[in-house]
Amino acid sequence: MSTHDREAPATGPTLRQGVQGFGRDVAIYWGQNLVVRAAQFVLLPVYLAYLSPEDFGILALATVYGTLVGVFLSLGLDTAVLRFYHEWPPRERRRRIGTLWAFGLLGGVVLTALFAVLSRWLAPGLIRQVPYEPYLRLALWTAFCTNFEGVPMAVLRIRQQSARYAVFTAGSFLVREGLKVYMAVILGRGALGVLQGGFYGAAVLAVFYTALMLREVELTWAPGQLRGPLTFALPKVPGGVIETLSTITDRVVLEKFIPIGQLGTYEVGRRFGHIVRDASLPLKIAWMPYAFRLAAERSEAPRLLARMSSFYLGALLVFGVGTALISRPVIGLFGGAQYAQASILVPFFTALFVLDAAFVLFGTTMYIARKTLQVSLASAASFGVLLAASLAFVPSLKIPGALVALFVHRACLGGL
Repeated sequence: MSTHDREAPATGPTLRQGVQGFGRDVAIYWGQNLVVRAAQFVLLPVYLAYLSPEDFGILALATVYGTLVGVFLSLGLDTAVLRFYHEWPPRERRRRIGTLWAFGLLGGVVLTALFAVLSRWLAPGLIRQVPYEPYLRLALWTAFCTNFEGVPMAVLRIRQQSARYAVFTAGSFLVREGLKVYMAVILGRGALGVLQGGFYGAAVLAVFYTALMLREVELTWAPGQLRGPLTFALPKVPGGVIETLSTITDRVVLEKFIPIGQLGTYEVGRRFGHIVRDASLPLKIAWMPYAFRLAAERSEAPRLLARMSSFYLGALLVFGVGTALISRPVIGLFGGAQYAQASILVPFFTALFVLDAAFVLFGTTMYIARKTLQVSLASAASFGVLLAASLAFVPSLKIPGALVALFVHRACLGGL
C-alpha cells in the first residue's frame, strides 16, 4: 500500500459498521459452509463404500488435469473484479463488469478449443495411467462450464451479498453432488459416473449463471476499460498456474512411480485433510472483499488486518487438530482395510492445508499493494523447490517422499 493510500482520510462506513458487516458475512458463509461440508463429510464414506482405490486414483488424476486447465480459463478476472470494484465509479460498474465478463467468456471458448485439440497429444505426457477418452475429456469440459461461475460469484462477494452467495453455493453443490451420486452410486458407473455427474451439473449451472449475469450487468464491449483489470489480472495468471502446479505436482510425480490403487489411497487421505482447507473458505471468501474495502477506505487498515489475522489462524488450527483426530475411526468404519494407509496420511495433509490457509493472508496484502508480479515470482521459486524435492525423494521413498517435498515447498513459500 502506498503512503498516499495509508494517509487517505477515512470515508464510507464507520469502523464498527465495517467490522459488524465482516462478522455478519463470516457468520453467513460459515452457516452455508457447515451445511455443504457436513454433506461432503457424509458423502465421503458413501464413496468409500462404492468406489475402489483405483476409482479414487482416476478421480485424483482427472481432478489434476481439470484444475490445471481451469486456471488458464479464468484469466484471473474474478480477482480483478474484487480488486477494482470499489475504485470504479458506481454508475460505471455494471458496464465494466459486463465487459470483463464478456471478455472472459470469449477467452474461455478460445482456450477450451485449443486445449481440446492439443490434449489428445499432450495429456499422455502429463498423466500416464488415465486415458484422455473419456476421463480427461470430461474434466476439460467441466472446467469450461465451471468458468461461467467465476465473475458472477466475485460480484456477489465484493457487493457483500453474502446471503445470495451462500444460497447459490449451496444450491450448486446440491446439483453437482446429486448428479455425481446418481451416476456413480445409483447407476454404478464408478469413477466415470462421478466425472459425468460433475460435467452435467456444471453445464446446468453455466446456464443459470449466464442468465444471472445478463440481468446484473450491461453487456457492452469497451476494450478501453479492460486495460487496468487485465494489467492487474494477467500477471497473476502465471502465478496461478504455478500455484496450481504446486497443488498437483505430488500426484503427477507419484503417478509415475506407484500403482493407481495406491494413488487412490493417497487421494482419500488428502481428501480428509482437505476438510480443513474447505473449512477455511468462509473466512477467505469474506476476508478478501473486506480487506480490499478496508484498504481503500480506512487509514488504520494494516493494524486492524494484522489483529484479525490472529483470530483467523487460531480458529483454523483448532479445527485442524479435531479433523486429524476423528479421521481414523471414520475411514476404518466405512473404507475397511484397503484404506488403512489413508488414515495415517490425514494428519500430514491437515498440517499442510492449515499452512495453505495462512498463506491466504499473505496473498491478500500483496494484492492490495498490486504486487501480483512479486506473488508470481515467489510462487515460481517455491515451485522450483517443490519439483526438485519431488524428483529427489519420490522415486525412492514414494508416498513419504511426496510428503517431505510438500513440506519443503511450504517452508520455502512461507519464507519468501
